Amino acid sequence: MSEIMNKQHRSQIFNFRNATAVWLLVTLGVLAAQNSVAALVQPRTSARTIDLATFSGKTYLQATLQATDGINAKTLADDGTPVTIASATQVVSDIKSYNSKVANEIFPYFKTRDAGFQDAAVQIQGQSLSPQTIQSTVSPIFSPGLISPATASHVVVVGSDLILLSSGSGTVVTVNPDSYFYNVSYQTPVLKSGRTYTVAPGRMLLDPSDNDYLSETENYLKAADATEASHFYTAMFQLLTACDASGVSQLNSNGKIVLTDFLGIYTAESMRHIMANLDPTNAAWEIDAAEVTLVGAYIAASGKVMDQGQLTDGSLTAYYNGHSIGTHEADFIKLAKLITTYENKHHKALIKTLNSLTPVKGKVSKAVKGDVLRRVLAYLNRTEYETAAQSHAGAITTAMVQLLAQIQTDQSALTTYIIAHQ
Repeated sequence: MSEIMNKQHRSQIFNFRNATAVWLLVTLGVLAAQNSVAALVQPRTSARTIDLATFSGKTYLQATLQATDGINAKTLADDGTPVTIASATQVVSDIKSYNSKVANEIFPYFKTRDAGFQDAAVQIQGQSLSPQTIQSTVSPIFSPGLISPATASHVVVVGSDLILLSSGSGTVVTVNPDSYFYNVSYQTPVLKSGRTYTVAPGRMLLDPSDNDYLSETENYLKAADATEASHFYTAMFQLLTACDASGVSQLNSNGKIVLTDFLGIYTAESMRHIMANLDPTNAAWEIDAAEVTLVGAYIAASGKVMDQGQLTDGSLTAYYNGHSIGTHEADFIKLAKLITTYENKHHKALIKTLNSLTPVKGKVSKAVKGDVLRRVLAYLNRTEYETAAQSHAGAITTAMVQLLAQIQTDQSALTTYIIAHQ
């Protein structure tokens, strides 16, 4: 009996130790995974970090405009704050670790490529510089190594921002641990200043151009089934109306990239629009980027695009063509108005619901007349409507997603209607 009990006792100890070992391995594995996921490409202090989750329940404009700790406030504070410039070796190493398009934006302009850039950057390593002072400092040291003086302006801006990024300058906005973006060198009242670098699962750090964004969005929406597209637009409007990033996890890998790039571009253009007092007729480039994303529901499904006033075969990239998205406003607004008119005739309740949820007035109403997509987006970008938008966040999201799903379903009939009425 004694021997049997000893065996049982030894067995219990063995099982306990086994269970403890397994628990430790699992716990360590989870912690390692969490640390791995949470590690930013470029770490930032709390003063330069904006966690979108802290604004849960607020509209994205409220999060952007929040005094002191909002996206715009922290970005502008960073603009005037000096940092110690990182070593040139580190800067070059960082650039090479990003998406290859980033290196191609800077190294080919130097006669000896990355070596030429590094030779110039070494002259300012260890100095204390801010985004407001760095460009005037690097301009004379970059010039001798350039292939052409005509590219100096581009190189000074891009090179300065990349050096700052490696040196701890620039604010990071975290959507979730896997998706985030850095705002670097936004300077009021310079509308076209600053760059935003995005990081998404499966895609290294990139400053996405309008063409990058339009191309990836077109490819994603064409491949997405109705459920994926619904998840995408739901996640997009949950972010815009309530700073709610929970929908991002529902997307496939390409959807996460597109949504992260959208939010990075949208934020950059929103801060520029703030410099123009959120005038719906001036520098409303975040509204443009968002509206193109919405008409993409029709364009990706139909293979048709409004280009120079005529519906033709094409893709979302027609709204780049060497220029920014905003320069093509007339075309995608015309398309959105025709879509609105058709849906108002055939699915009036959908349009009526969105109109009732977004009671715009005066200058705003005039700027978005006949275009329900732009109406909703303009409503979300005016401070006088933010409290009401916040209280109707779920309803706005649901109504917009339902309309976009209907647009995709109606794409063939829409094409016939648009051709007849363009």
